[in-house]
Amino acid sequence: MAARSWGRSTAAVARILANGQRRQIDIARLADVSQPRVSQAVKLLVASGAFTADLIATEQLPVVYAHRYLAVLVRDETPAYGLGNLRSQVEAIGVGRGEWAVSGDLAADLVAPWRIPTLAVVYVAADQRLVLPSALVPAEGRADATVLIRPTIDRHLLQSTTIVDGLPLVSRVQVAADLLDLGGEDRIEAARRLFDTQRMVPR
Repeated sequence: MAARSWGRSTAAVARILANGQRRQIDIARLADVSQPRVSQAVKLLVASGAFTADLIATEQLPVVYAHRYLAVLVRDETPAYGLGNLRSQVEAIGVGRGEWAVSGDLAADLVAPWRIPTLAVVYVAADQRLVLPSALVPAEGRADATVLIRPTIDRHLLQSTTIVDGLPLVSRVQVAADLLDLGGEDRIEAARRLFDTQRMVPR
């Protein structure tokens, strides 16, 4: 039987738990769901091996998160290419947007420096029209891209960012899962190191 995919509320609970929150009443408030829904999500998270019975994140959390939620979260992505500094490309996408968040190599490097980032992931609200800034042109696919732009309806993902060096970053669990999705031995190692770091905490 195929593993059950996570919905947005389960993924939100996973991100909140990974940041150290334990009280269900607080998790429900932060995730904007009912306490019974939090209880249901917690049971699913523990059963999946992402968390222990004491609600401590396991090293499998990014892997399970990637397998069970990325296909739900990422229904579409726009690969783009730019010649300028990767940070400036990302900032150009975010100009004028109310909600957006950064992941991929750039986010990982800002939290736990590991190498020169070559591919950034930018999440934007799905209800906002996407127009590439002049610094970017459409790319054929991931292999040719410097930025992947992903529209999402997961408002919690966009609203629970952490500001690091002036950029809104998604949760460390999301960054680690995105690195695993992008692939490569160096990104796998970066995801492992990133998940160990304590620098990314809720605002």
